[in-house]
Amino acid sequence: LSSPCKMKLNNANDQYAIYCSTSHGPVFGGGDDLYTSGSNVDLNIGHTYECGPSTQLNEGFSYTIKEMEVFQVTSKPAPLQDPRKK
Repeated sequence: LSSPCKMKLNNANDQYAIYCSTSHGPVFGGGDDLYTSGSNVDLNIGHTYECGPSTQLNEGFSYTIKEMEVFQVTSKPAPLQDPRKK
């Protein structure tokens, strides 16, 4: 792949959007849409995530990876209040 891409969830409230597997590490999707296996990333897209913008990101592909970063995005927490100000 020449550049990163963002894949949308079919259901924004899917409880299996991402979970941690003791045998695979991070797994994306209840149908194991994207998961790691050693130094490989395997794709089975279309269960929890929409198919990608390229056929390279659809079902049945496997890629060897050099490194992987996974980020969790959460809502912004309320600002902390300074206890000296009342």
